[in-house]
Amino acid sequence: MPTPEGQKLQNWLKEFKIQVGAINSNSILVGHSLSPAFILHLLQSLDHAIFGTFLVAPFIRLLNLQEFDKVNISFIQGPFDWEKIKKNMGTIKIYASDNDPYVPFEAVREIADKLGVDITLIKGAGHINESSGYTKFPLIRDDILSLVSS
Repeated sequence: MPTPEGQKLQNWLKEFKIQVGAINSNSILVGHSLSPAFILHLLQSLDHAIFGTFLVAPFIRLLNLQEFDKVNISFIQGPFDWEKIKKNMGTIKIYASDNDPYVPFEAVREIADKLGVDITLIKGAGHINESSGYTKFPLIRDDILSLVSS
């Protein structure tokens, strides 16, 4: 996806269509950090449900981090049609850390509350990325495998 140059919702939507194409009822979407906001926009644009949605460290608000806020703004602007998103998200899981240096837990809680789902809390996981020691994420892998095998 275009980042940081060209990091705008419309550019990501175009690139997604080129790289992925159509989303169907068997699709599973996985996103980290800014990508969950992108996924929420995708979900509300669909006329059908997908199989599953997995959001890691999601947010839809400014983070008070100037370098990120200026490139994230088009993704976090609503409106979000929460009822349509809930209808289209399929099985959903949300993951967050209790010490994320970028995304406050309250920002994750905001999305979880709007979607009516629980948060899987991972203690001490930072931003759940490579710099936090996450080059692999067995929990999400296992959750996806559990979903597709059920």
